[in-house]
Amino acid sequence: MYTGPIIDLHCHVGEEKEGIEERPGCADWWIGPSPEATIFMQKARRWFYKYKKDPRAMDMDYIPNLTLEILIEQMDEAGIEKAVIIGAKGYMRKSRTGKWKEKGNVWECPNDYIAKCIKKYPDRFIGTIGVDPFNGKKEVDEIERWVNEYGLSNCGGIKIWTPMGIAPNDKELCYPLYEKCLEYDLPVHVHTGAEGLDGNRLMHNGVPVTSPLCVDEAAADFPDLRFLCLHFGCWMYHGELLGVLLAKLNVWTDTSALIPMIMQFSQSGRDYEMYRFWETVFPHRVCFGSEYPLFTFPYTDTLAAIGTYKLSEEFLRRYFYENAKEFLGPNCFPELKNKDKEKKESKED
Repeated sequence: MYTGPIIDLHCHVGEEKEGIEERPGCADWWIGPSPEATIFMQKARRWFYKYKKDPRAMDMDYIPNLTLEILIEQMDEAGIEKAVIIGAKGYMRKSRTGKWKEKGNVWECPNDYIAKCIKKYPDRFIGTIGVDPFNGKKEVDEIERWVNEYGLSNCGGIKIWTPMGIAPNDKELCYPLYEKCLEYDLPVHVHTGAEGLDGNRLMHNGVPVTSPLCVDEAAADFPDLRFLCLHFGCWMYHGELLGVLLAKLNVWTDTSALIPMIMQFSQSGRDYEMYRFWETVFPHRVCFGSEYPLFTFPYTDTLAAIGTYKLSEEFLRRYFYENAKEFLGPNCFPELKNKDKEKKESKED
């Protein structure tokens, strides 16, 4: 069993009960018809029922009292050193009629809320800046605002939630964001694969916006920018993502959306055979991500499931820790600056 340090490269906040009404769509993770509420948050509900003795925890019109303190406690229990908490903007495109549905069109974990969480636990959280590329220059300015107000030391890059209907290789809308990221050495987190929130689009204007192949083009156009294909293509694009990893050295992936009960199936993309493939072929660019509080609640159950796989200590250290450090870069881990300097000097010699 691996006992070294762990970075969770994909952890959600915003579903905490206090103030949830101020975070558009976050309550829909608990209440409503989406798979997030009806399936993926059920493990969390059972935990509150069993361990917090909350008699209403399984009531689907009730939000249990999730707090940041519970997240920190579960991180401590599992030995997780840091978690990358996801700022995200999911303003989904209107239907062809131009009308919004009554529910299911908005999901946002505001960037200022992410900053608030980091301020409370600066040694435990790194945050992403959520951007909506459809807003154009406004989002370039938002990156600048974050850097000016909150600094770079706890900034893990930007997050593009493609199911809003945006392809990450959109040159008009996304590339100005990438130029700003290059300026500050900020990596880019991109949703790939399936999504359960109601109203999302896996295809927009004939483009499969959540496909890793869209990331491939962007990574080719920005070879000095680090891209993370979240969720390993999430049930839809495992093969495509393996091809992108082979073709692009500036692309990483994570295994977020880990569901212990289906990890035995190859379709999950997280079964033993796939882990062995990563260990053999891509040991340096696959990272641990949880998707907490979806599926992974508590963390210890997911880590126990991974612990049943016979994987080398060397690979597990890279998977759980070193790869995430290298992806996040020297803004978050200043010691990496010395490594980069040594590499440049060795090349010159």
